[in-house]
Amino acid sequence: MLPTIGVLFIATFWFLVYVIDRIFSSKRFVARYRKVLDTFGLTISLLQIKSYTRYFNRWFQHIGKKHATFLHVWFNFGVIFGGAAMCFSVYILVSMLHKNFTEDEPEQILTPVIPGINIPLSHLVYYFATLAVAGTLHEMGHAIAASRENVRVMGFGWFVLPVFCGAYVELQTDHLQVVSAMRQLRIYCAGVWHNFASSILAVGLWWSLPYFYLLFYSTENGAVISDVYKESAIFNKIFRGDRITMINSCVVKTSSEYLKCMEQAAKNSNQGYCHGVNAIQRRNTSSPYLSWNGPEPECCGVNSPSKFCFSHEIDDLLSYSCLPARGFAVNDLPCFSNEDCKREAAKRVCVIPATSKFNRFIRISHVQGQDILFVGNPYELLVYVSLSDYLPKSNMIPLDVPDYIQTFLVYYASLSGALAILNMIPCYWLDGQWSLLAFIEYFLPRFIKNDSIRAIIYHITLVICSSLLLVNFVYGIWNLRHKGILSIFQRSHT
Repeated sequence: MLPTIGVLFIATFWFLVYVIDRIFSSKRFVARYRKVLDTFGLTISLLQIKSYTRYFNRWFQHIGKKHATFLHVWFNFGVIFGGAAMCFSVYILVSMLHKNFTEDEPEQILTPVIPGINIPLSHLVYYFATLAVAGTLHEMGHAIAASRENVRVMGFGWFVLPVFCGAYVELQTDHLQVVSAMRQLRIYCAGVWHNFASSILAVGLWWSLPYFYLLFYSTENGAVISDVYKESAIFNKIFRGDRITMINSCVVKTSSEYLKCMEQAAKNSNQGYCHGVNAIQRRNTSSPYLSWNGPEPECCGVNSPSKFCFSHEIDDLLSYSCLPARGFAVNDLPCFSNEDCKREAAKRVCVIPATSKFNRFIRISHVQGQDILFVGNPYELLVYVSLSDYLPKSNMIPLDVPDYIQTFLVYYASLSGALAILNMIPCYWLDGQWSLLAFIEYFLPRFIKNDSIRAIIYHITLVICSSLLLVNFVYGIWNLRHKGILSIFQRSHT
């Protein structure tokens, strides 16, 4: 369902762009419309929005000349990284292809990114912001390196495609072709080098920002609720800014501890509570026989919303009792069997909520209200609840800012780092295509004098690596055919 919504959202956006463009391209508006487009350097075509400007050309040239010595060293490191990334990218393609043919469910190192499939629609802003920033820094690297190597920059721009956006730079081709192979390498590898360096910077910021947040936020006071989706069973029972402090008897201080406690609740059987035999017999209102409501055991009937069916063993006899849920599953000693209740002085047995093997009875303790008793698949509490580790020290401080920043940094570090490796694949239309030619012209002439043989090596390498990338891409799409952002939740029901 969610992938369908994503496709409809994207299709609707581009349909509106097309309709608006057609309306303003009519005779009535065309002159003013074209003037506006020319002013901002915009071009709108089928499934593409593109901008172009010469505004930054002098800025690129100024940086390239003013910091020439530093940039010489900086972009030499870029060449080293580019060569290593090219070798590593080929290794990844070969390794993935081998795993795809030899393993039933191979781990995908490079996975196609499809919004609504393996990226939540709510994260589209992070996705496109990451692509925009990473693409801009990438092309700025090419432009600054070109200015440093006396290659003229003609213009700079951005583009938006249906599920992708980025930037581009136009260089003077004649100038680029006459400079040496090493100077070409500094230009070709500058983009991926900027992507890699900025992804490392993003990782550093991700680790250091929590110390800065301590000035405005407190931590380890429980998992802070930042959002609860309407699809959740606990919607309208817990709210933004509230804090979850315990899952069953598992203490929660941070969002990571919440995840561990939920995984523990999902992995283990239902937690029970120790109660006296007399209290159980006195308050039991169960029907004479156990019935089944689908996969769920039922002993309370349909008119007992505040009661729940519990199992217990009295004198080694398994039986079921309909008991008040809140009275028997909140304050007493937790247990998993009668052995856990023997420490009590009075005779007590372990009363365990009766659910199907897929569902759990989970007690959620939070600050702003009484405990929530949840019955269902525990993964729902992972999918439909958003958490934070940061509680604002003042009502004037926004709750979501730390998570917005850190989520963007995670997206940026992963996507920008992946683009740095992907772009150096010696494949058609990627930076690796031109970098491969420059590497060959720099290293091979001393060993292979014949230009034709070097050209054959170049083209054969491009064809092989392009084919590897295509095959791996098809396998990646195929492996995503049943995988959505709720795949874990869906698999738990099978």
